Amino acid sequence: MNYIYIFWNKVETIIGKQAFLQFFILTVLFDGIFILFFSSGITKWISGFGMALLSYYTLKLYEIKDPDYKWWITGIVIGSIIGFSTNISVVWHFFWAVFGWIYYFILKQIKRS
Repeated sequence: MNYIYIFWNKVETIIGKQAFLQFFILTVLFDGIFILFFSSGITKWISGFGMALLSYYTLKLYEIKDPDYKWWITGIVIGSIIGFSTNISVVWHFFWAVFGWIYYFILKQIKRS
């Protein structure tokens, strides 16, 4: 949840309100599919959208050659490791982060066109 608080406005500013809403909706759909097939029914779901925001923002920092991206890679690793703790889904955390990367590359391809 801290990642959402820290990064939502930064990512929204970078990609715009409409793309941000699209990012959120597509992330939920993408991860819902993975959670449906790879996560147990007893797993408590917590908000992993912060992981998607974090991974997107990390790639953006890397793109603009900002050295702070290295710190945020640590955040992604820690967020993924948290998924191994009791009652928190590693699938949930990991695939939210993966979708942040996917969305970054999708937007990059669209902007090139």
